[in-house]
Amino acid sequence: MYKLDLQNLEFECIIGILDFERLKKQKVLIEGTFLYENKDNFLDYSLLKEYIKKLMIEKQFLLLEDALDFFENSLYIEFTQLHSFTLNITKPDIMRDCKVSLSKI
Repeated sequence: MYKLDLQNLEFECIIGILDFERLKKQKVLIEGTFLYENKDNFLDYSLLKEYIKKLMIEKQFLLLEDALDFFENSLYIEFTQLHSFTLNITKPDIMRDCKVSLSKI
């Protein structure tokens, strides 16, 4: 089994349910761990990164939960060699004194 870690993927997108979050892009950080079994059918990290970033920007999710639910289904379809994964989405600037992160377990 192979483990691919995606760390500190940073970009801006529309995400959130508050009025100001629907009007202005905010920074998000994505981290993930992806498991696959066969090096001959490797997981292309460049395609994986671009897929996650592109869809986060395009979909403009309301809730972090919505984004995680979407990727829970679509990543297995798009990357058939994927055995399992965890994904963490962080909104680092939504609060002044802390970062807010969500992952699905």
